[in-house]
Amino acid sequence: MDLDQRLFQVLLRLLQEEDGHRLCMDNWKSYQITQLDHVVQPADSAQALSDSLLTLSKHLVNRIDSIFNCPSTGGLFSRHLFHA
Repeated sequence: MDLDQRLFQVLLRLLQEEDGHRLCMDNWKSYQITQLDHVVQPADSAQALSDSLLTLSKHLVNRIDSIFNCPSTGGLFSRHLFHA
């Protein structure tokens, strides 16, 4: 299984937890970082990890951004609050 697949599975699980929203705000708790630590293998470079997290986070932020900008929120949230 490649790095993106391993990270994606952990991120999905973390997003479903009570503090899952923190992942999209770049405000991770230490236990969330520890969960990622379990999927990183010695052959994974720091650059590969950074690239994978950036790519996956763009998808997460786009989803959160869409929810916050939907008409049912009354337009209370602005796109510039979340960086892709």
